[in-house]
Amino acid sequence: MTGKHLHIWSDIPDTPFASDEPNAVAHASEKPGGIIANVKGLTDLESVFRELIYDGVELASADFHTHGGDGQISLGTDTFDRAKLVKMFDGKGYDALFAENAAISFLGCNVAHGAPGEYFLTEVARVLVGRRGGTAQGETGAGFAFTPGNIHLFGRTVIAHAKARKCVKLENPRYLHTPTLKKRISSAESNLARYGAKLAGEVRTEVAKNIRIARDSLEDPNHFAGLKNASNHLWWVERVLNDARMSALSKYPFGGGVAPLYTR
Repeated sequence: MTGKHLHIWSDIPDTPFASDEPNAVAHASEKPGGIIANVKGLTDLESVFRELIYDGVELASADFHTHGGDGQISLGTDTFDRAKLVKMFDGKGYDALFAENAAISFLGCNVAHGAPGEYFLTEVARVLVGRRGGTAQGETGAGFAFTPGNIHLFGRTVIAHAKARKCVKLENPRYLHTPTLKKRISSAESNLARYGAKLAGEVRTEVAKNIRIARDSLEDPNHFAGLKNASNHLWWVERVLNDARMSALSKYPFGGGVAPLYTR
């Protein structure tokens, strides 16, 4: 039994949202080898994976018809994110479930949005399809139910590509992207020099410290963890410096030519 296609659906109880079941069922009917699983929580997800391994199934693909958010999906009332992924599945043999070049897709809203979304996809690729190679992908925008799947009219698709031995590359990133982060660091340093006088001494010191941490994080051997850490520190720095910039510009209403700071 190889080359199966797993279609997971999960609804959030007591909400007005439409059920994801019709989309999963319709998607499964498109090609043979479809397996439909209603997952009502984290325990259910682990049970589904364990039973498939026990039955000797290999998955060519798995898609999640669920609601989502930045770097997470909803499984019933539970949240499945990077921390839960690692705790439940990392290094425990669950990557044996996925065939070579297996594809994992998250069809819910905003799963790939922001640094948390991009990091989540890299970790899904590493943990679940890193043994034989494969992909994990999600969307940065809202999805609209349309059988047999969701239509994402806005945003973009982000794909994490894993090769054997857990080498992961990210396609179409906006946040976990070294050149972009270097530009953000340079911008933060320039704005600190320009507007730092508007900050209290201890805040100015903390801003400079966080910029240094962001720069050092780019050299982290755990590549995407380092990029995520850099992005986190820069997000705080940019908020503080943006407030300082606005304070400076309040005396000069037209504020000619000052470029906007990056946002998270």
